[in-house]
Order: sequence, then C-alpha cells, then structure tokens
Amino acid sequence: MKTYLLAATAALALTPAVAHADAFDGAYGGVELGWETNRANLGDGFNYGVVAGYNKKVADQLVLGLEAKAALSTADRTYIDTPYEGEELKAGRSLGVAARVGVLATPQTLVYGKIGYENVRTKYEYETATVEIEDGFNTDALVLGAGVEYALNQNTSVRLGYDFTDGEEGYRRHAVKTGVAFHF
Repeated sequence: MKTYLLAATAALALTPAVAHADAFDGAYGGVELGWETNRANLGDGFNYGVVAGYNKKVADQLVLGLEAKAALSTADRTYIDTPYEGEELKAGRSLGVAARVGVLATPQTLVYGKIGYENVRTKYEYETATVEIEDGFNTDALVLGAGVEYALNQNTSVRLGYDFTDGEEGYRRHAVKTGVAFHF
C-alpha cells in the first residue's frame, strides 16, 4: 500500500511540470502594460496593448515563436501651452510583429529574445485662436527585446520584458512591459 501511495504522490508532483511545459507550445493571446521613455521629442508615458502569437517547442528546451502586437501610448510632449497658442507631439498607436527564440530555464519559465518590425504613429497638434492643425506621421522601426515568461498553469502565463525600438529619423524608445497571456 505504501508503494502505491508513494507512486501516486510522485506522479501527482510531476504532473504540473509537464502541464506547464505545454503552455509554451501553441497559440496565445494576451495584454501588456508598461512604461516607455522616448527620444525624438516625445517624452515618457504608459504603453498598453494586446498581443497574439504562436509558440512551437522544437526541442526539449528550445521554443520558437511569432508574435503580433497592437498598442497605444500616453507619451507626449507639450512645446507651447498658453491661452493663445498650443503645440503638442503625442505618441499614437504602434503595430508590430516579431520572431521570438526562447529557452525553457525550467518547465514553467521561458527566457526569450526577440527581433521584429514595428510601425509607430505619432500625432502633431498645433492650435491658436484662428488656426488648428492636426497631422500625423508613421515611423518604421526595428525592435529588439528580451524577457521572461512564467507559466502559472497550462493556460495562463505572466511575463516581464524589455523592448528597444530603433526607427527612422532618430526615433528611439525604451519600454519595460509586464503582461499576462492566455494559451489555447
């Protein structure tokens, strides 16, 4: 009887580790929230958005993936703010896709790096008593990132990551983000 109890306890103890590893093999979607610091006269602010992707476990500890994102930012910089005149530059939306390469440090912990493309929309607003100008422009950028993702269970993981965005005409952004992903 003791042997059966010991075997059942050992099997039960190993079950969560196997289930967690499956979290990093398949489709997922989630949300992210973070803080960004911008160069190119945009200032700092919160960023928030959604991610969707697909991971494939190609070896015991190697995971390859592809991830798409859509995000918004509160970063802005005010240049003129008087009762008669206002000028402001605001970060807008960003859309991107990235390839991820990860290593399972433990069955529940994925350490990853990523490289990808991002398109960032920036808004310009200028207003006086007689003139109102609103314009926007897009910036294409390379994104390099790294992070760690921890599987709480087979269907849910939490993550912490850093992204560096290097774009046209001196655009630079550093972002630290946290998030949660739901695996299907």
